[in-house]
Amino acid sequence: MLPTIGLDRLRIRDHGCEVISGLCEVYLTASYAMPEKRIQWRKYIHLRLDRILEVGRNEDGLFYDEVNPQTGKVISARLADNFGYTLNAYYFVLQMDNTPEYKEAVIKALSSLNEKYRNHDWESGSQEGYADAIEGTLNLFNREPIPSVKEWLDSEIRVLWNFQKNDGMIEGWHGDGNFARTTIMYCLWKTQGIVANPWKRDLSIGAALDSIYKKTYNYQ
Repeated sequence: MLPTIGLDRLRIRDHGCEVISGLCEVYLTASYAMPEKRIQWRKYIHLRLDRILEVGRNEDGLFYDEVNPQTGKVISARLADNFGYTLNAYYFVLQMDNTPEYKEAVIKALSSLNEKYRNHDWESGSQEGYADAIEGTLNLFNREPIPSVKEWLDSEIRVLWNFQKNDGMIEGWHGDGNFARTTIMYCLWKTQGIVANPWKRDLSIGAALDSIYKKTYNYQ
């Protein structure tokens, strides 16, 4: 039974978002390994995703933490910091099934970030919320390079970095790994994957994607 039909609580934040995306990943895998299953499951994947879009978002296209998918009641109106992970699932289903409304959902959410969600408290004061929001957005920006999203990413990474204390610690729990992973992803974006070997402390490297075939590089 579909979670959007059989459950009266649907968690769209972590780790419920991972179930939403995970089922879509199984659908994607089936398209290669068991095409007949993709045909069988397509209707139900779309019914689930469509219902989440219908009742699970605010006016800017960002997902709530938790809703009742049967009644449409919002159980927790706090915004899910994992919105990018969920929208990533929509994006690859869009690519598989040519569903323009899923692209519209991605564009709507991304386009709202810089204007309305700078320094937003994604997870009640924890750096992990910023890390997840930035990381998910980085993945989507790679596919939809909206200029205002670049501005938001450059702004919010500084909010995230401000969580680091003078002794190098972040918050002192395993969620600090999210901080590190997101920072690495951001830096790899800013260098387009270039790594100096051997590394020198006085070397700064930056790169910007100029087109799909050409990159421009700046060195200092």
